[in-house]
Amino acid sequence: MTSGGAIVLAGGRSERMGQDKALLRRNGVTLLETVVTTLRPLVGEIVIVADRAGRYDLPDCRVVGDLYPNTGPLGGILTGLAALGPGAHLAVACDMPTLQPAVLRLLLDSVTPEWEVIVPSVGGRMEPLCAVYANTAARSLQEFHRRGGLALHRALSTMHTLRIPEEELRRYDPSLLTFTNLNTPHDLERLQRSEANLP
Repeated sequence: MTSGGAIVLAGGRSERMGQDKALLRRNGVTLLETVVTTLRPLVGEIVIVADRAGRYDLPDCRVVGDLYPNTGPLGGILTGLAALGPGAHLAVACDMPTLQPAVLRLLLDSVTPEWEVIVPSVGGRMEPLCAVYANTAARSLQEFHRRGGLALHRALSTMHTLRIPEEELRRYDPSLLTFTNLNTPHDLERLQRSEANLP
């Protein structure tokens, strides 16, 4: 299996945040730019899935419109897999500004042909919005979608999924910062306060 690219999910409605999360600024840089900067050294092409093509303008990124509107992250991942083609591709949400490259590299290094998905498991729960999806996973995800399913964790439970346990993840990211996602203004304020208190 060839190494692949990355899918950045930026098509959410951001209702709890009250504005487009991708364009929120942290330390003067948008969340979307922060995520893309983290991904660039690790992958080839980066595809951003938004509600419409061209919504964002970032160098060396392709912005594509969601082919499965109103289906949440499942549709975004299917869209990204279709755009990137063969390979195994990282998929992350645009509201995860503290992704740790060592964790992403661990996921990529765990790719073997028998697995459709490589997913972290934290607190006994899968983290499907920071995972690697083989292009071959599209068939299973499309079938799940055809049957009316939307919840990614349920889809992954029916697929050839390798779960990376929390204890392994903590070797590379002791505080599990990778899995910080920002859904509300309070989440962003809390992250900024915690970073301001760092030595």
